[in-house]
Amino acid sequence: MSGTISPPLLETVARRASLIECLLEGPADKRELESALDVSRTTVDRAVRRLSNAECITHQDGRWEVTLLGRLAYEEYERLTVRYEGLTTAQTLLSHLPPRTPVDGRLLVDAELLLAEPPAPHMPTARLEELLNGSDQIQGVSSVVLPKYIPLFHDRTIERDTKTDLVLESELVEYLWDDHAEKTRAVIESDNGAAWCLDQKLPFGFVLIDEDTVWFAVYDEDGCLKGTIINDSPAAVTWATDMFHSYRQQAEQVSVRSQSGVTRSRR
Repeated sequence: MSGTISPPLLETVARRASLIECLLEGPADKRELESALDVSRTTVDRAVRRLSNAECITHQDGRWEVTLLGRLAYEEYERLTVRYEGLTTAQTLLSHLPPRTPVDGRLLVDAELLLAEPPAPHMPTARLEELLNGSDQIQGVSSVVLPKYIPLFHDRTIERDTKTDLVLESELVEYLWDDHAEKTRAVIESDNGAAWCLDQKLPFGFVLIDEDTVWFAVYDEDGCLKGTIINDSPAAVTWATDMFHSYRQQAEQVSVRSQSGVTRSRR
């Protein structure tokens, strides 16, 4: 549901954010504002009038200062600006995801973005390998497996005793058993590894490393990696943790039945 604010507070703050920022450093008169902002007196007069009418600044003892409303409005504007900057940065990758993809804006704020494009198409997977070095826990969700993933996760789980918990699409589980049975069996049967089979299409994949860094992968409709979004903020980690547990609750745990295949069960 949308509404309007009268006067339009967001627009007022956005157009005059530099003046509010200046006053947040301390009260100032118009002459000081004119000098600090390097603008004309007419511009200062107009900005002061608009912000005063919006109750964002007030005049005390011959100087202007920011009101509580003004400070809170400015802080909200700053947060909104950061989130939009994240959207702009990730726009190239977001275009490959379906409209209803459950991606949260928290993933995008202050994120590192790597595209799988020349001259360094390997950078996203190289960054994943770097993040996994020395890790104690891996939680992943995926519908796609690239050639490098299989030895990478096998090595971390079996050779380096990293606790690995993976939620995978059912078709991917079948592929791994049919084409990489030895490594798949080793991971599933190890004390450190667990795999979960999900009967739904996953629009993306991600790896949560040590519950403090998210490596989020975007693939095109052919399963080719387009790039990754990497974020270690608490907000992004919380989003990824919630998503992982949500998918795992819907999935069935995979166990080895015999040499011929795997079985699934609720745990």
